[in-house]
Order: sequence, then structure tokens, then C-alpha cells
Amino acid sequence: MLYNSYLNLTFFALSVSALTLLFAFQASASVIIRPIHNQGLVGYWSMDEGGGLTAYDRSGNLNHGTLTNMDADTDWTDGQLGGALDFDGSNDYITAPDSGVYSGLRAITVSHWVNWESFGGGSNHKFTVGKSNWSSQREWRIRVEDGTNLVWHISNDGNDPDTAEIRYAVSNLTLRKWHHIVGTYDTDNNNLLELYVDGNLVSTATGETGPILNGTAGIGIGSSSDDGAGSEIDNHDGLIDEVRIYNRALTPIEIRRLYQMTGPKIATPALSDGLVGYWNFDEGGGLTAYDRSGNLNHGTLTNMDADTDWTDGQLGGALDFDGSNDYVEVGDTNVLDISSSFSISVWILKGSNTGYDMILMKTPDQNNANYYITTTSDEIAMGFTDVPANWNECATSATNIVTSAWYHLVGVFDDDGNTQTIYVNSLSQAVTGTCAPAVSPQTNAGSIYVGESQLSGGGEWFDGIIDDVRIYNRALTPTEVRRLYNMGR
Repeated sequence: MLYNSYLNLTFFALSVSALTLLFAFQASASVIIRPIHNQGLVGYWSMDEGGGLTAYDRSGNLNHGTLTNMDADTDWTDGQLGGALDFDGSNDYITAPDSGVYSGLRAITVSHWVNWESFGGGSNHKFTVGKSNWSSQREWRIRVEDGTNLVWHISNDGNDPDTAEIRYAVSNLTLRKWHHIVGTYDTDNNNLLELYVDGNLVSTATGETGPILNGTAGIGIGSSSDDGAGSEIDNHDGLIDEVRIYNRALTPIEIRRLYQMTGPKIATPALSDGLVGYWNFDEGGGLTAYDRSGNLNHGTLTNMDADTDWTDGQLGGALDFDGSNDYVEVGDTNVLDISSSFSISVWILKGSNTGYDMILMKTPDQNNANYYITTTSDEIAMGFTDVPANWNECATSATNIVTSAWYHLVGVFDDDGNTQTIYVNSLSQAVTGTCAPAVSPQTNAGSIYVGESQLSGGGEWFDGIIDDVRIYNRALTPTEVRRLYNMGR
């Protein structure tokens, strides 16, 4: 190490392995720069790689994580800070090797961002991170137990796997929303155990005297242990980002700083390729829904209240349709006329299931539709006409939409493969009907109607809330559909 007293610069000789890792990070488009927060940082998996089967340990200790039963492409997604990983709740997990840098500690902090798709239930124990063997050496773990409590526990006595633990009701958490979860333990501070949620201390407990049990298990992320034991009863269902382990108990101020850290986000495509119409309904008032695609095809609210019909949505604001005569109309333009592949993406929350409740249709009359997506009681349908009155409709057969719950719907027509695909919450659905049409959409001079169909001069009114409407003049890929869904989680 060289020190220059004039410039106050410190120079370190990097090891070959450190230089190799540094080069790998520099070569990756997923590199981001953050505040240091590195005093005592012994493990750090940022999940920013964006692809592959390795989650690199950015603490400098090189205990890289291996993705198991996970897809090298589609399980990488947008996170709270840069990228994240999506765990399916069945058998996805990451393992990082055991290391002396985080074994037998007298103090520890475990910090991570978690977005739960499900809390589980029954006898399930959905683990987000831990250093533990399945039946013994349960050094420390964070999990949701029986779908009711978030639990942070540590063991410093091999005869008592749960020396100390904190329970926090998951009713205080929100599914499909990011939460910052931090557990700390300090033997030298009266064996104090603490749990923080979203920057706030929510509970404390006292453990027994002594360091944390010094076991041989590796780090498990998304599972109870380093070998994924327990399968679907123990595997996390949702997203995980920014896993950090410290060999000290962070202070409340430091934990608050971690919680308040934002971006910079990884530079990822904005899903704007082929986006011809985008109405996010974030205006919050007035009678105009602005087109955010850049094409300026703004929508006009009809029979709707300029104040009270604006409401909270899944992403920002939304519009509340009364199921009687409310709709938004977007006038016809060339950019909205689509004669080949198309995709429609939308978030909905239904107030009732009453047959055909049109979400979006481009139509001039009851015999023509350039494209549309609708609910049919508790199912979803999409389609188009290729000639007047010839309806190429494809519908789900077992989706069972319920009222008062948010759903992300995407309808995709791929002209190259002659297929129609319907996604609900990013998952492709079983479908029936004309789902492999050998024809293409016929354009028309009709407007786009959101919340009704204009069939028979008007009808099929949508009852509920609609948010974030997007139209693409191409077929979205499953990965892109997943990204759109994750944006609203």
C-alpha cells in the first residue's frame, strides 16, 4: 500500500482474483455504483447481473452464489435497486458457500429487499435468506411462518436451534410491494436481537450469551438452507434484491440510510419499442387521459366525473368505470391502425362479473374490431376481425377472475406464428376458441374505446378500475410480459 500525503490518495495492490472480478464487473452492463456502506460488509449479492446462473458476491470476499432450478434469462428482473431475482416458490434458490467471514459471529446484520407474491400458509415456512442446515445448525434465518408471521431468529446453542427470535405479523406487510427487511444481533449489547421493516425498528428480543452458532452451512437465498431442502413448503415466492451480511450490528441511522438508498437503476430497455399508445391514467383529475407514448393520441373521458372517477391504481393513478355509461375515447389515427402483430397490456380490478365487460376495443361499429381485450364473466378474451363480422376470438378457459383483486392482463397476437396468447399476471393461460387464426387484423376508421365496446351502438360496460393501458404494434415476448407485470408489483 502506498500513501501520498499531498494528494491524500491511497493505493492498494489488488490480487489477481480481485482484478479478475473487477474486470468482470466492468465488462457487465449491469454494473452500478452506490454509496460504500461497507464497514463490516462480509457478503453482498446485489442481483444486478441481469443474466446467467451466478450471483456475484460484491463484498470482495468472492463467495459467489449459484442459481439452482432457475432460468438464466427470465428469472432476472427489475428490482428495488437495479436488478433482482424472481423465485417461483417451488424449487428456486441460490446457494453461496460457507465462509469463515460470516461464521461464528458475535454480531450480525442481515439486510435485503423482498417483494412477496405469496406469504404461504398452513405449515409453510417461506424463507428469504438464511445460514442453516435443514435439521440442525440453524445459525440464523429470516422467513414467513405459516403465512402469518415474519420471523428473524438466531441460534448460539446447538442444543436449542431457536435461541432467540422475533415475530412480526405479515398483516403489516403488503403483497407485491417492496419491503426492506433487516435483522440484527449483538452479543456485546446485552444479546440484543432487532428487526427493522422499511427503515423502522418494529420489535426486539434478548438472546442467550455467546456468539452465533458456528456451523458449516452455506448461505441460502430463497430457501431455508444452502441445499434448498424443504422444497415448495420452504421456498420463497416473489422477488429478492440487495442481500447484505455485516459482521456487526448496524445502527438505526445506518439501517435508515440503507432503506433510503435509491438507484441508480440499471439501464434497461424502457419497453417502448413498438409502443403506439400508452395511457397510464396518472393525471388525477380532469377529462383528458394523456397518451404517454409520444404519439399524442389523448383520450377523452365521457360520462365520467373530472374529480371522483380518478382513483388509486396498481401503478400510480387509475380510472374507476361505473359499468353503466363510463368510457374513454381515443380518436382514430394511422399509428393505431394495426394490420399484423399486436399486444395489449392493462391492469384491471373488477367490481362485478357480468358477462362481456369490455376493457379496450378499436371499432367503428358492431361488426368490426381492429383489436380488443375483454373479460367474459370470470374469464379473459381477446381478438380481432379480418372481415366484417368474422370474429377471431381466443378466450381463457380456467382463469377464474375474482372481483376486488388486481390482475395484469396481456393479449398478444403474433402474425408470424398465427397465434393468440393471453397472459394473466405474467403467466400464459389455457385458451380455447380461434387461438391460431390464419388471418390478420383488418384496420378500420373507428376510435379506441376503453371501458366499453360500442357494439350495438354502445354497451358491454366495464365495472371496475382500469390502469396502465398499453398498445404495441408487435408481439411482446414472455420476458417482456414478465417485466411489465413486475413493474406493477
